[in-house]
Amino acid sequence: MRKLLLLPLLFLVFACSDDDSNSTDGGSSATEINPPEWAQGTWLFVNNINNMGLKFTVDDVCNVNYSIATCHKENLVAFQNAGGFTKVEETVLSTEYIAHITTQGSVVTYHVKKISSTQIEWVLSGSQTLILTKQ
Repeated sequence: MRKLLLLPLLFLVFACSDDDSNSTDGGSSATEINPPEWAQGTWLFVNNINNMGLKFTVDDVCNVNYSIATCHKENLVAFQNAGGFTKVEETVLSTEYIAHITTQGSVVTYHVKKISSTQIEWVLSGSQTLILTKQ
């Protein structure tokens, strides 16, 4: 009987453990963005007249449209400071980077795959992809 009472307690201890790591194997944070070194830089869709693409820095992810970068780090910090909900979940592999950025329940996902040192594949929704070239 004593063992049966301890079993639910043991389950609660493990089920409620806290993990705030931002590791390369699926870590999460409230505001930290850590793209891999191979992805850092500005990547554009070369056949597009409006210079659409992505920009990765050491601590940010940005959409590029008409050569204007709109980045996430500043918005995450502002929402966090105002008491809003933010979360960044990242998966970093040697040739793949996935970031799920949540702000007040709205999730934006960035998924890129390294093709070479000068090209990445931007995986959009479904099976749509764009090849981006490093600038």
